[in-house]
Amino acid sequence: MKTNIGGSLLPSSGYDTYDLVRIGQGVGRVVRSEDADTHIAMVGSNESKMSPIAAHPNGYSCRELLIRMKKRDFALALNQFNYILACGGMCIKRENFLSMESVFFGK
Repeated sequence: MKTNIGGSLLPSSGYDTYDLVRIGQGVGRVVRSEDADTHIAMVGSNESKMSPIAAHPNGYSCRELLIRMKKRDFALALNQFNYILACGGMCIKRENFLSMESVFFGK
């Protein structure tokens, strides 16, 4: 399912955008929020215990955050986190994201 969110003329997500991503000791998934007209990157210890970490109209940006977390490259993930903020997205507090390093990055 491709979607256009935030009034964009271009697709803001693709078929694999919403697939589950295994991240270290947890999982992540991008979900579409109809009410907020945006995409939300969710992470947790399992699928039933996920919390939002970032939101952006472009689902690809949220997915890329999860992919970088999966690669266990915290510097790349932090760059994507900062990119989402710089492009008008919303994220959890930076301190909270930094504290996730041991859980999702295995450090």
